[in-house]
Amino acid sequence: METRERIQTTYDPAEWESLETLLFCLGVNWSYRGFGLALEAALMLKRDNSLKSCMKIIYIDVAKKNRTGGENVRRDITTLARVIWRDGNRERLEEMAGKRSDRPPTCREFIGILADLNL
Repeated sequence: METRERIQTTYDPAEWESLETLLFCLGVNWSYRGFGLALEAALMLKRDNSLKSCMKIIYIDVAKKNRTGGENVRRDITTLARVIWRDGNRERLEEMAGKRSDRPPTCREFIGILADLNL
């Protein structure tokens, strides 16, 4: 089963669709490896906010489900956040974060921003 279909069937369809649409509005799509990884990580964190203190657990869990390594998950999500920052809807991302910044969000910050939204 492809990542997109697996994520769709694992999480609440309304949350999944809202978060997917939000990422599209930020200027990224499924052509980025980090897209599905960020989507899944944010949905996991949204489901269990206690994981925020140990993001490594999320990276490892998402990595296992996607047959890759935790460091690859972190790197791909970081790349996605940087692409949004550089070429996407940076203003919307800053609005979602609730602050202006002079640098792109880290992987941890980006997942937290996505998970904290009330979709």
